[in-house]
Amino acid sequence: HDWDDGVITKKPTCTRKGEMTYTCERCQATKTEPIPALGHDFKNGVCTRCHVDQKSVFTGDTIMIWILVLVVSAAAIVVLLLVARKKRNGKNGKYSK
Repeated sequence: HDWDDGVITKKPTCTRKGEMTYTCERCQATKTEPIPALGHDFKNGVCTRCHVDQKSVFTGDTIMIWILVLVVSAAAIVVLLLVARKKRNGKNGKYSK
């Protein structure tokens, strides 16, 4: 193949990678390659590219995920404790001999 210089078909952002498409000048075949995400460029606490606040990037965007992980973990612990208690006490909830 004789690949051209390529065209950006998807611009990268601070957090998402982009895409460059190359075309063969002989047969018109195409290939794509990823363009790495740019990353944030913070000046005075604000990204110069996407204008996101630096504090929200490190706390606000992920706080709901951490809350969900905490709730699911707590529920799993409760279930495990109940199962262990049931096994220890037997099927009817009374101590087995």
